This record gives sequence, C-alpha cells and structure tokens, in this order.
Amino acid sequence: MSGASGVTVQLTGATIDLATTNASGAYSFSGVTTGVYTLAPMLTGYVFTPSSLAKRVMSASPGTANFAASATTAPTYSITGTVSGAAAAGVVITLNGANVGSAATDQSGGYGFFGLTSGTYSVSASLSSFSFSPAEVITIGAANATSNDFTSTQTPSGTITFVVPNPLPQATVGVAYSNSVITSIAGGTAPYHYQTDTQSNGTPPVGMVLNPNGTLTGTPSQAGQYAFNVCAVDAAGETTTPCEATSITVAAAPAQTTPPPASGTSWVYYNGTYDWPLDYSFDVNVDYADTSGAPLSGPHDIKVTLTSAWGGWLPVAQNWDFNSAPYTKLTFALKPTVANQKWDVYFVRVGDVPVGIYIDPTQYGPAPVVGQWATYTIPLSVLGVQGDPIYKFCIHDETGLGSNTWYVDNVGFAP
Repeated sequence: MSGASGVTVQLTGATIDLATTNASGAYSFSGVTTGVYTLAPMLTGYVFTPSSLAKRVMSASPGTANFAASATTAPTYSITGTVSGAAAAGVVITLNGANVGSAATDQSGGYGFFGLTSGTYSVSASLSSFSFSPAEVITIGAANATSNDFTSTQTPSGTITFVVPNPLPQATVGVAYSNSVITSIAGGTAPYHYQTDTQSNGTPPVGMVLNPNGTLTGTPSQAGQYAFNVCAVDAAGETTTPCEATSITVAAAPAQTTPPPASGTSWVYYNGTYDWPLDYSFDVNVDYADTSGAPLSGPHDIKVTLTSAWGGWLPVAQNWDFNSAPYTKLTFALKPTVANQKWDVYFVRVGDVPVGIYIDPTQYGPAPVVGQWATYTIPLSVLGVQGDPIYKFCIHDETGLGSNTWYVDNVGFAP
C-alpha cells in the first residue's frame, strides 16, 4: 500500500476478512480458498487508486494487489448496482474514468465502488461465456450513483471481427481528448457497443472513459504509456474473444511559466500582495498568506476553503469605487484541488447592486486540471461591466462540495 499505514483492507467473496496495513503499508490474507474476491482499502480522509481490485484465486499463491493512497478533503461517493440474468455471482465489474478499479459481484449479483471523488466514470461487466448490457457512463456530482444494473445472457457463437487503431493519437495532460477506437467492424448483428476489458488487461488513462459508441473521451491527468483492450458486443450479445489491444501515449502538460506583469494592469492581487483593502467573501475561509498552493508568482497565493457549498471569494475595490474605464479585461489564475471544478464570475457596482453577467471563466482559458494553475482573461464587455465603476466582484464556487478548496493568484484589470 503506497501512501498510508493503518489502512483497513476488506476481502469479500467466498471468505470475508479484514486486514490492516503496517508501518510499511504491507498487508496480507492467509488461508484464502479458490474463487473470485474483491479487495477494497478504506481509511477516512484518503482515496485509493485503484479504488478496489477483483482477484481470481486459482492457487495457493494468488499474487499481490497493490494500491496507492492520496489524502483528500473532498467528499467521496459510491457507485453501486446489480447483475441479473444468466450469470450474477462472480462477474467482474470494471471501473474507468476519474479513478480505476474492479469488483466482483456477490452471490446476489451486487457490486459497489466506494470512496470515489466527483467525476465521470464508466462501469462495464464481463465473465467468460456471458455477455452483458452495455457499459454505463456515470457522472458523480454530489450524490451516490445507485441502480447501475446489468443484465447477462449466455454468449452465442458468432464471427465478430473488428480492427482498432494501435496506437491511438497522442493525448496531453490537462487537454480534453476525443477519438474513436474503432477502425472497422464486421460480422455479428448490428448495432454494436464497446467497452474495455477487465482491469488486469490494462485501463485507459485516469480521467478518460471508453464510451459505448467506441469513442475514448476525457481529460487525462497523468503522463505515461497506457495499454488496454477494447471489446465489441453485438445486438445478440455476442462478445469478441479475445478483445483487441490498443494503446495511447499521454504527454506531459507544457511547463507552467509565471506570466509577467502586464503593463498598465491594475492588480487586485499579484506577487503575494493584496492591493484591495476589504474582503466580503461568504461561506469560505480565505488565507492571503498561503504557500501550500505553490504560488504562481511571489511568495504567497490566496487559499479559498469553503465552509459550505456555493461559497465565493469576493474582494472589495479601493475606496469602494474602482474606475474600470481604462481597462478592458479581468485576468486571474485559479488552481483546483478536485476534479470537475466549476466556478462563475460576476460583478457588483457601486451601491451594492449586482450588475453584469454570470460567466464560466473556463470559457476563457483551459479546462481546470487538479493541482495545476490556469490563467483566465475575460473581457469586461462580456461580463457586462465595461466602463462601470466597480464596487466588488466575486469568483464563486459552483462545484457544490461543502469542503472544497481552491487557490487564486495574479488577479487584476488589464488594458
């Protein structure tokens, strides 16, 4: 177990047992009989990759099952469901997307993935000689995802043949990606749907899912080489055997550079200095002397920690009457700590009257990537405040996570 000691690992299957990792992160189970099991690590304040692992024990030496632990303050959720039909128990459910994992169904066909952060996931079912209803793509926002069920049928014999590109076009960390993994398909009975093979045969990059239409989409979060299998299922339930192999390279994101001060910019916050004197933030705690966010410039950044959902950072202009006439743009840098972070920006003019338009800042910069700074520059005309005297403005959290934390730096009005 990489990342934490004192982790409880639960073993479920023909035998149910618990183990705790030692100071080195090691754990073990003894006397496990043959069968299909699920290993799931649990520790409050941590998420695990993979979230769980299905393990088929065929001998006295079943091998290892390793996990990496990462501390988090974000809420966690679950994905659960049931498999019914010709096969129910011992079906392997595979998880891809914002995290990866696998789980074996119990005697009633039930399965679950737990300790998941918000994000987009796919779940698919597999068992030799059986086919299952299509993989499901699930987006977790602020609630558990339940009733993600599959129906199984005996696999008919057939002659599906299909070709996948290998390798796929390169992806880049932090950049949205979309590409078909199907070159051609023949045989069987159309229409077809597609899913990944079991996790033991590889997974797409974390942050990406294979959709049932055969398109690999998402925003990868870690550079590297990834190999996985693609399986095709036809309308009659025939599944390709074996599934076809493909691979993808994820390149590292371009190195971040500190933007130089723009000539003529009036800074709200830059280089560790807070130039506006007041703060009307709501439902958040704001730390202007923070260093944990790895400041984009200067010694400090602003750390914003929500005390309830929908809080916002709301600075107040000098003299409560900032003349925006010489400026055309609002610029700022943000760094999220959770996937699928959402914000909006709006203004309040002198007299405490809301003015302008609520804008999603990510329309004016890159998609948010956990742990990375991104700069957003929004025209004041788009925000509806060109030339207005400004009383205050707000960067407002729209993710809906009550304990969310994010960072702000280099905030200013540019010519």
